[in-house]
Amino acid sequence: MDYGYDAAARLIYINQPGTSDCNGPNCDPSVDPNVSYSPNGDLYQQTMTYNGLDIEEIEMLNDCNLNNIRNRYAYDKLHRVTSQTNLAFAGGSGVVNTSYSYFLNGDIETVTRHAPQGKNP
Repeated sequence: MDYGYDAAARLIYINQPGTSDCNGPNCDPSVDPNVSYSPNGDLYQQTMTYNGLDIEEIEMLNDCNLNNIRNRYAYDKLHRVTSQTNLAFAGGSGVVNTSYSYFLNGDIETVTRHAPQGKNP
């Protein structure tokens, strides 16, 4: 496994190398967004995008590009997750939204999941 960090020492990618047919000078998709996955690409890739202190998005890709997932997050002013949107793509099943509310002491009060019609969250 390879791990990459930004200048603030935040984790920005996890990569499980595999065989690759990349022809570019930099074959790491987490560094070069123009590199796309192929059936012979890395075995696993996870990329994190930040907005200030908060993780804004996590994208998880696999070697077959099947059931890849992108999670997007929103936060309140105390940096607590208020919502997560799970976008399955490339063969996935759609969007699952999760919302969170908190008690005044900071404990989670509710977790509500909404899935596409006909799907269980």
